[in-house]
Amino acid sequence: MPWITITPDDLNDTKLAPLMSALRTAALAEGQADPLPGYITTAVNHVRRKVAACRTNRVDADATKVPESLKEITCRMVVRAAKDRLEYALTEDERKQWDKDDRELDAIASCDMPIEISDNSEAPDVQSTQPRPTISGRKQQFSRAQQEGA
Repeated sequence: MPWITITPDDLNDTKLAPLMSALRTAALAEGQADPLPGYITTAVNHVRRKVAACRTNRVDADATKVPESLKEITCRMVVRAAKDRLEYALTEDERKQWDKDDRELDAIASCDMPIEISDNSEAPDVQSTQPRPTISGRKQQFSRAQQEGA
């Protein structure tokens, strides 16, 4: 599966178009731009960070793309952020889905769930972790039996 760019049309497929239209146009100050592109960027960055957290994964060179298999999760993240902006409450089903989405992204981050490889992949630009130091006891030179009679 290819990696894709999330567009406002993808969000219309996720929720009803009238709801998405309201989320894009309501409560804007005069001259304020559509907030949706910012929400899309934030969601895409979050998903890409989760993918990159697994050191065996590679991300697409285009920073606006996510795996196609994570399109629905990414779109739901954008919708939740937009609803929060307008102080629309999430339904019980949306809250349950949010939990499932978080678990799936955590599984990807911990390398428990594979994702598709991009045609234009590169190593993720993330800070590597250092191994933890190990502490071990001294090797015993003499046992009690070897020291008898000494």
